[in-house]
Order: sequence, then C-alpha cells, then structure tokens
Amino acid sequence: MLRHKKKFKNTFVSEDYPKEVQEKRKELRERMLEKRKKGNFAIIDYDKLVIKEKTLNNEKRKRQISASPKNNEQPRKQYVTTNAFDLLKGRNSSVSSTKHENKKQ
Repeated sequence: MLRHKKKFKNTFVSEDYPKEVQEKRKELRERMLEKRKKGNFAIIDYDKLVIKEKTLNNEKRKRQISASPKNNEQPRKQYVTTNAFDLLKGRNSSVSSTKHENKKQ
C-alpha cells in the first residue's frame, strides 16, 4: 500500500507505528537532517538512526587502466571455402552407363 501512496490524490498515507515510536522518530528526524547536511548518509530505521559516513575512496569502483596493444593490425582470418558439388555424392556411373548401353544394342 505504501508503495502506491503517490497514486492516491488528496489522501495522506503513512506507516502505522505505536505512539512511542512516532515520538522517537520525530526526535531522530531532526538529527538525521543535521547529519545529511554534513554530508553523511542517514536514514531512520523503525526507531533507530542509521548513519554511514561518506567514503572518499571511489577508486575501488574504477577499472584498472590497461595498456593498449602496440600493433593494432591483426592478420586477416583466412576463410576456407569448399565447392558444394565436391561435398555432394555423385551419381553412380554404372547405373547410367547400363541404361545407355541397353538402348544402343
């Protein structure tokens, strides 16, 4: 239901927490906004404030630089072509020769 709350017009939808948790979340919200202004990642998880410091070490996500090959020209691939008639089985010469011999006689 909360996933689709943007689709509701003129309707307010929120989580259903107990009174104690709602009061605690109000207090934590102020601290969360302060931490976000400082540049940290902060969220409220039920009744706890989760803060993660931003790491400046983004180099782990970068791929390593590789050297390009000096000789870019590679030899062309040689394609082997065969004649299709060489692959097909030819007629048996004895069958055709016997028919012609009978007609001549």
